[in-house]
Amino acid sequence: MTKLTLPWTRQGRFLRALAKTDKIASACRAASLDRRLAYRWRVRDPEFAHRWKQAAARGADLAERLREAEVRVARTFAEIGVTPSDTHSEK
Repeated sequence: MTKLTLPWTRQGRFLRALAKTDKIASACRAASLDRRLAYRWRVRDPEFAHRWKQAAARGADLAERLREAEVRVARTFAEIGVTPSDTHSEK
C-alpha cells in the first residue's frame, strides 16, 4: 500500500485514527469529532469519502494482520506447552 498523506486537521486526525483502529467511534473520539459530523463530511466531500475508504481499508488490514499474529502466537504457545498465564512473572 502507498503512504496515506493526510492534513493535520480534524479530518486528518480522524482518518489517521481510522487507519489505526478500524473503528469509526474510536477514530471520532481520537479526533474529538462528533460521529454525525464525520458522516456528514463523507456525504458532502467526495475526496474525504475516498480517503475514508482508504483509511478504513488500512485499518481493516492492520486488524487482520494483528489477529493473524495472535493466532500464530497462540499456536506457538500450544506447541511448546506454554499457556499465556505462564508468560507473566509473579511479583
